Amino acid sequence: MLRKAYIIQSGLGCAHLIEYDNGLVLADAGSRGNERKILRCIRSLGRDDLRLIFITHAHLDHYGSAVALRRFTGAPIVIHRADAAAMGRGETLLGSVRGRGKLVLVLLHLFRTFLAPEPTPADILLDDGEDLSS
Repeated sequence: MLRKAYIIQSGLGCAHLIEYDNGLVLADAGSRGNERKILRCIRSLGRDDLRLIFITHAHLDHYGSAVALRRFTGAPIVIHRADAAAMGRGETLLGSVRGRGKLVLVLLHLFRTFLAPEPTPADILLDDGEDLSS
């Protein structure tokens, strides 16, 4: 049963820690170097049972701390099959951009210099419509 969800500001993005009776799930892991902040939040709840690190998509502000968190907790990293290859190469693919996205495209090169995520394969690949409840 769901207890509560927490938003953790982590670099350029956010991590969402979801507390269930039978364990914790992390939706996105924030930018590289934010693993200690996320671990502090987990410990502040008196928990040590991170069960899953679910990455919504392969952008550096979503999976940057995922590898470190997996090392500390043993929790598997899960991502949709369509984004797995980019995460495995440590890439952030933006595709086509417009409006303010063009500024992000320019800044992405700078962000990569300081926040490049460690390349990692996913432990679990998802396809459209799959259920994570089991």
